Amino acid sequence: MFKFILRWTMNLIAIVFIGFVGFFTVEAYQKTSKEVAIEKKIVKEKAEKAKIEADRIYNLPENVEKRAKAKAISVAELTASQDCRTRIKSMALIPSSVDFYDFIGTSSRTYENFSPEKHRIIIRRDGDMKNAFGTEIKFKGVCKYDYFHKTNTISLVEVLI
Repeated sequence: MFKFILRWTMNLIAIVFIGFVGFFTVEAYQKTSKEVAIEKKIVKEKAEKAKIEADRIYNLPENVEKRAKAKAISVAELTASQDCRTRIKSMALIPSSVDFYDFIGTSSRTYENFSPEKHRIIIRRDGDMKNAFGTEIKFKGVCKYDYFHKTNTISLVEVLI
Protein backbone atom coordinates (compact mmCIF):
# COMPACT_ATOMS: atom_id res chain seq x y z
CA MET A 1 0.00 0.00 0.00
CA PHE A 2 2.87 2.30 0.79
CA LYS A 3 4.31 1.89 -2.72
CA PHE A 4 0.92 2.72 -4.19
CA ILE A 5 0.62 5.97 -2.21
CA LEU A 6 4.24 6.85 -2.95
CA ARG A 7 3.73 6.33 -6.69
CA TRP A 8 0.60 8.52 -6.76
CA THR A 9 2.30 11.17 -4.66
CA MET A 10 5.25 11.26 -7.05
CA ASN A 11 2.87 11.50 -10.02
CA LEU A 12 1.01 14.35 -8.36
CA ILE A 13 4.26 16.20 -7.61
CA ALA A 14 5.40 15.70 -11.24
CA ILE A 15 2.11 17.05 -12.58
CA VAL A 16 2.24 20.10 -10.30
CA PHE A 17 5.88 20.72 -11.26
CA ILE A 18 5.11 20.48 -15.00
CA GLY A 19 2.14 22.77 -14.52
CA PHE A 20 4.23 25.44 -12.80
CA VAL A 21 6.97 25.21 -15.40
CA GLY A 22 4.40 25.48 -18.19
CA PHE A 23 2.65 28.40 -16.50
CA PHE A 24 5.83 30.41 -16.07
CA THR A 25 7.05 29.53 -19.56
CA VAL A 26 3.82 30.75 -21.15
CA GLU A 27 3.83 33.86 -19.00
CA ALA A 28 7.38 34.65 -20.08
CA TYR A 29 6.40 34.45 -23.76
CA GLN A 30 3.18 36.43 -23.51
CA LYS A 31 3.33 39.81 -25.18
CA THR A 32 2.39 42.96 -23.42
CA SER A 33 -0.53 45.02 -24.66
CA LYS A 34 1.90 47.68 -25.90
CA GLU A 35 3.75 45.12 -28.05
CA VAL A 36 0.47 43.84 -29.47
CA ALA A 37 -0.69 47.40 -30.24
CA ILE A 38 2.61 48.18 -31.97
CA GLU A 39 2.37 45.01 -34.11
CA LYS A 40 -1.22 45.86 -35.09
CA LYS A 41 -0.15 49.39 -36.04
CA ILE A 42 2.69 48.03 -38.21
CA VAL A 43 0.35 45.59 -39.97
CA LYS A 44 -2.19 48.36 -40.56
CA GLU A 45 0.47 50.68 -42.01
CA LYS A 46 1.69 47.91 -44.36
CA ALA A 47 -1.87 47.26 -45.53
CA GLU A 48 -2.43 50.98 -46.20
CA LYS A 49 0.83 51.20 -48.17
CA ALA A 50 -0.12 48.14 -50.23
CA LYS A 51 -3.56 49.64 -50.97
CA ILE A 52 -2.02 52.96 -52.05
CA GLU A 53 0.40 51.11 -54.36
CA ALA A 54 -2.39 48.98 -55.83
CA ASP A 55 -4.50 52.10 -56.47
CA ARG A 56 -1.52 53.80 -58.11
CA ILE A 57 -0.94 50.85 -60.45
CA TYR A 58 -4.67 50.52 -61.19
CA ASN A 59 -4.94 54.19 -62.15
CA LEU A 60 -1.88 54.37 -64.39
CA PRO A 61 -2.85 55.93 -67.74
CA GLU A 62 -1.95 52.83 -69.76
CA ASN A 63 -4.05 50.62 -67.47
CA VAL A 64 -7.03 52.97 -67.65
CA GLU A 65 -6.75 52.93 -71.44
CA LYS A 66 -6.54 49.11 -71.54
CA ARG A 67 -9.63 48.79 -69.33
CA ALA A 68 -11.60 51.22 -71.52
CA LYS A 69 -10.55 49.34 -74.65
CA ALA A 70 -11.51 45.97 -73.13
CA LYS A 71 -14.89 47.35 -72.08
CA ALA A 72 -15.54 48.73 -75.57
CA ILE A 73 -14.60 45.39 -77.14
CA SER A 74 -16.94 43.48 -74.81
CA VAL A 75 -19.80 45.83 -75.72
CA ALA A 76 -18.96 45.28 -79.39
CA GLU A 77 -19.01 41.49 -78.85
CA LEU A 78 -22.45 41.73 -77.26
CA THR A 79 -23.78 43.86 -80.13
CA ALA A 80 -22.24 41.49 -82.68
CA SER A 81 -23.75 38.47 -80.92
CA GLN A 82 -27.23 39.97 -81.04
CA ASP A 83 -26.78 40.97 -84.68
CA CYS A 84 -25.50 37.48 -85.57
CA ARG A 85 -28.59 35.93 -84.03
CA THR A 86 -30.94 38.08 -86.15
CA ARG A 87 -28.90 37.51 -89.34
CA ILE A 88 -28.87 33.72 -88.93
CA LYS A 89 -32.59 33.75 -88.23
CA SER A 90 -33.27 35.87 -91.34
CA MET A 91 -31.18 33.52 -93.54
CA ALA A 92 -33.12 30.42 -92.43
CA LEU A 93 -35.74 28.94 -94.77
CA ILE A 94 -38.34 29.00 -91.98
CA PRO A 95 -37.20 31.80 -89.61
CA SER A 96 -39.84 31.06 -86.98
CA SER A 97 -38.47 27.52 -86.53
CA VAL A 98 -34.96 28.61 -85.54
CA ASP A 99 -34.13 27.66 -81.96
CA PHE A 100 -30.71 28.69 -80.58
CA TYR A 101 -28.80 26.88 -77.84
CA ASP A 102 -28.27 29.91 -75.65
CA PHE A 103 -25.87 28.52 -73.05
CA ILE A 104 -23.87 25.68 -74.56
CA GLY A 105 -24.02 26.67 -78.22
CA THR A 106 -22.69 30.21 -78.08
CA SER A 107 -19.11 31.35 -78.20
CA SER A 108 -17.27 34.48 -79.21
CA ARG A 109 -13.61 35.23 -79.80
CA THR A 110 -11.83 38.45 -80.54
CA TYR A 111 -8.58 38.64 -82.48
CA GLU A 112 -6.34 41.61 -83.20
CA ASN A 113 -5.88 41.87 -86.97
CA PHE A 114 -2.24 42.90 -86.94
CA SER A 115 -3.08 46.41 -85.79
CA PRO A 116 -4.30 47.80 -82.49
CA GLU A 117 -7.17 49.68 -84.18
CA LYS A 118 -8.87 46.73 -85.86
CA HIS A 119 -10.21 43.58 -84.23
CA ARG A 120 -11.91 40.55 -85.74
CA ILE A 121 -14.87 39.27 -83.73
CA ILE A 122 -16.06 35.75 -84.49
CA ILE A 123 -19.40 34.64 -83.07
CA ARG A 124 -20.55 31.01 -83.22
CA ARG A 125 -24.20 30.13 -82.60
CA ASP A 126 -25.55 26.58 -82.58
CA GLY A 127 -29.14 25.46 -82.61
CA ASP A 128 -31.99 23.68 -84.37
CA MET A 129 -34.02 24.76 -87.41
CA LYS A 130 -36.41 23.16 -89.87
CA ASN A 131 -35.41 22.46 -93.44
CA ALA A 132 -37.64 22.57 -96.56
CA PHE A 133 -39.18 19.19 -95.68
CA GLY A 134 -40.11 20.33 -92.15
CA THR A 135 -37.50 18.11 -90.51
CA GLU A 136 -35.69 19.49 -87.47
CA ILE A 137 -31.94 19.71 -88.17
CA LYS A 138 -28.99 20.98 -86.17
CA PHE A 139 -26.98 23.92 -87.45
CA LYS A 140 -23.82 25.82 -86.64
CA GLY A 141 -23.72 29.46 -87.62
CA VAL A 142 -20.62 31.63 -87.68
CA CYS A 143 -20.60 35.40 -88.05
CA LYS A 144 -17.43 37.40 -88.62
CA TYR A 145 -17.24 41.09 -87.82
CA ASP A 146 -14.54 43.71 -87.92
CA TYR A 147 -14.47 46.11 -84.99
CA PHE A 148 -12.69 49.45 -85.33
CA HIS A 149 -11.68 50.72 -81.93
CA LYS A 150 -11.04 54.36 -82.85
CA THR A 151 -14.43 54.88 -84.49
CA ASN A 152 -16.24 52.34 -82.29
CA THR A 153 -17.97 50.73 -85.30
CA ILE A 154 -18.67 47.15 -86.31
CA SER A 155 -18.85 45.93 -89.90
CA LEU A 156 -20.07 42.49 -90.98
CA VAL A 157 -17.58 40.40 -92.95
CA GLU A 158 -19.55 37.19 -93.54
CA VAL A 159 -22.23 34.88 -92.14
CA LEU A 160 -21.88 31.12 -92.59
CA ILE A 161 -24.49 28.48 -91.76
